[in-house]
Amino acid sequence: MSCIIASMLLIANAQTVTSPKSGDIWTWGQTVNITWSGGAGSTFIVSITLHTPQIPKVVPDRTITDSVSLGAGFFQWTIPTDLAPLSDYNLFFSGTGASFYSDYFTIGGGTTTNSSPNTGTSSTPTLPSDPPLSSNPSSPSKPSSASRPSSPSNPSLPSHPSSSPDPNPTNNGQSPNIIGAVLGTLFGTIGFISIIFFLTRLYRLHSQKGKVLVCYAFATCFSKSKE
Repeated sequence: MSCIIASMLLIANAQTVTSPKSGDIWTWGQTVNITWSGGAGSTFIVSITLHTPQIPKVVPDRTITDSVSLGAGFFQWTIPTDLAPLSDYNLFFSGTGASFYSDYFTIGGGTTTNSSPNTGTSSTPTLPSDPPLSSNPSSPSKPSSASRPSSPSNPSLPSHPSSSPDPNPTNNGQSPNIIGAVLGTLFGTIGFISIIFFLTRLYRLHSQKGKVLVCYAFATCFSKSKE
């Protein structure tokens, strides 16, 4: 029963596409609002197909969406850049309890016009009349040598003094004093070590043979006194 009542309401409120309208021009890559009226409160799901009346078909039909609520009243769509520029496109809405078409409109270059439920009609600048090419863009030309920054020049080195250095520097008269001090320290150290060594040997000799030396000394002194 509810389906019958909904269908009767849809028939009573015929659906009308409010955007696009006849004469509208939509451009590649733009995001536009597809809007319609007469479906308020409906929960029916419809599909939207981009359609051309050509026989035979030069441009095949393309499904924009296969699931949108009729009660939504609008659908946002970004126009593909690979569509052929034609002036006899229209939109076909189909679903349970609804089947209707939009006016014919153009996809290509020109001024985009679109009526959204809240913002009204908006326009965008005119785009080129040909779709963008899919081929790879040509490689950018290399900058000329004139445009390249010149390499910084090497800084000049400081010039050497013109006067030649003295082959026998005297270090302001300090070299002889230093050599003499070093030699004096060396000889003093050697003498000090020799004295220490001599005293050490003397002490060992005295500790080991002290008695013999004393006896020898007394004997020598006694013999000399007799003479």
